[in-house]
Amino acid sequence: VSEYMRTLIQKRQQDKQEYDAAVAQFKQLIQDGIDSGPGRPWEEVRARLDAKILAHQKRTAAQG
Repeated sequence: VSEYMRTLIQKRQQDKQEYDAAVAQFKQLIQDGIDSGPGRPWEEVRARLDAKILAHQKRTAAQG
């Protein structure tokens, strides 16, 4: 019984450490987003991404 209880306690401590690490990582991601400055409209981001993809495709096709 004591071994079982010890295992349960260890598992609970491990779960808590993993949870705390996940929360800390999540908070850091939120802070990184805040620190990155104001966002841009999706349409602008999408247009830039599409242009980069198209340019890459053209370079790849030209290289043969």
